[in-house]
Amino acid sequence: YMDSKFDSGDIIAQVEERIRDKDTWASVNKRLLKKSSILLKRILPAVLAGVNPRIPQNEQKATVNSRLTPDYPLIDFKRMNDRTVFNLIRAQCKPLSGAYLINTKGKKIYFDKYLTLAQVKKLRMRYAK
Repeated sequence: YMDSKFDSGDIIAQVEERIRDKDTWASVNKRLLKKSSILLKRILPAVLAGVNPRIPQNEQKATVNSRLTPDYPLIDFKRMNDRTVFNLIRAQCKPLSGAYLINTKGKKIYFDKYLTLAQVKKLRMRYAK
């Protein structure tokens, strides 16, 4: 439900989806589309009848994404550990343009395909200065 704050209204329905290391945003999105279709078919009659559940959000479990900036999705080895870089890269895979780093010559190098955590460790050895 909408309320006066951003993304803080009561929840009508939800499902969980496990995110595995081999996932990219595209693979998770594909599974969520299937699950949301099933969920919508199940809950829509109650919503239309006005008898659906209202589940207050638990603010202690809520997460907030930072606002996107012109620098996003910049890989910063000085501030990010390997897991954070790994997650950023797989969150920006094609068809998105990819996460990027800036090499010592000031050139942006994009990574738009899935990389394993071991490959990210090698990237750090090659580009972290």
